Amino acid sequence: MATRDYYGVLGVPRDASIEDIRRAYRAIALQCHPDRAGDDPTANARFRETAEAYEVLSDPIRRRKYDRGFEEVESVPDLLGRHPLGQRVLEFMIPRAPAEPEPGMDFLRVCRVAPTLMREGGVVPIRIGDQEVALDVPPGPVATRWCCLAGLGELGRNNGRPGDLWIAVLPNNT
Repeated sequence: MATRDYYGVLGVPRDASIEDIRRAYRAIALQCHPDRAGDDPTANARFRETAEAYEVLSDPIRRRKYDRGFEEVESVPDLLGRHPLGQRVLEFMIPRAPAEPEPGMDFLRVCRVAPTLMREGGVVPIRIGDQEVALDVPPGPVATRWCCLAGLGELGRNNGRPGDLWIAVLPNNT
């Protein structure tokens, strides 16, 4: 929810004194008051907006809150829902509907190979269920190589996407 620029509504600078705010409010209120402006919807809306701005800026505590940008919080979900991290916490805390799709878990598999294969590179055959997959290990001095095979982890529930299979290729030090 975006708040209005109350200083702009009254036409005063942010460092205006209470007296400056009062003077600006009275000048606008005299022009736009329903007794003077009649049924003019624009003037009536401006009067209400001016009164709201004056109500906030003339009260030192409410003005301080407004200047700091605080908004009133109505509930814990309201507070947490304003920040991406809070949204993730809410997703974790609030259980999903039983029929909602849920992604599958990722799996991790460790594959040990000869140190020379890690240095010089090569192909490593890995059996995944009834399939055999050939992993290409590039040459280099890296101690661990990682490979991600999308969709080969745990199946998702209720048509949720399956998890991934992560493979760590490590040198066999035996």
